Amino acid sequence: MLTADGKEFIEKLGRDNKAMTYHHRGCMVRIVKKPDERREEILQAGCRLFLAKGYENTTMRDVMRELDIAKGTIYHYFKSKEELLDAVSAYIAGQEAVAHHQILEQTTGNAIERMEQLVL
Repeated sequence: MLTADGKEFIEKLGRDNKAMTYHHRGCMVRIVKKPDERREEILQAGCRLFLAKGYENTTMRDVMRELDIAKGTIYHYFKSKEELLDAVSAYIAGQEAVAHHQILEQTTGNAIERMEQLVL
């Protein structure tokens, strides 16, 4: 049974939305995150691992270990490594689109001058 201090600590972690695991007397307490935050965390870890180890050498277990999450958690968001790769590709494309949009918003000039700023 958790002490009052232990419960307060876990509640604080939940409020702060920190990616931490709290161990109390050998038991691991699960920290729940918002679905969008957890999904993005998995995408970022998948991206890092795919770049570092390559797609073929990266496993779903590698991603689970990187984030210290359960098998059910990763498979709730992505049914396979291929689905994770598809999502990582879309995530990267989305990040690039946002960056290009910001460049265009900050650039003045005609269409050709603005296009030049995108490719620099």
